[in-house]
Amino acid sequence: ANVSLPPDLEEPPATTRSPAAEAANGTSGFCCYSGETSDTCGSCYPTAMANEGDYCANKNQCGGCGGTWCTMQCVYSASDKNDPCNTAYPTAIAAETDYCGATESRCTSTACKGWWCVTKDTTEAPEVETIVAPETVVDPKDASFVEEPVSTAPANNHTG
Repeated sequence: ANVSLPPDLEEPPATTRSPAAEAANGTSGFCCYSGETSDTCGSCYPTAMANEGDYCANKNQCGGCGGTWCTMQCVYSASDKNDPCNTAYPTAIAAETDYCGATESRCTSTACKGWWCVTKDTTEAPEVETIVAPETVVDPKDASFVEEPVSTAPANNHTG
């Protein structure tokens, strides 16, 4: 899993999106098509993310495009400090609406002292309404066509 330690210790992971990108996307997260491990979000290849502005680069379309919708979260405490993203205590994860949970820079600041982690989104995408065109039924009484007999005999092109 990707972990962002405070800036003085390590560079942020490649799968981190900027707050501006998240705001433009309408929701925090990104669509990942492939990862190095079964933890697709935590090991997403940088080239396997839907580009910002693409049809699949939002939660509602990602799954239909064959991707996994991934979100970011701020972890305050974990049972294993070397793997905080996978061992976070459920009560030690900042809500996205909290000050520390809003952006990576806030999460890893000296005020919050958290780890910025990538995780698979477990919330349901809104159900998309499927519109089905009504079946067209033609009433033979209303049909305006003329049936002509079809000959199965071979054509005789000889004149004679």
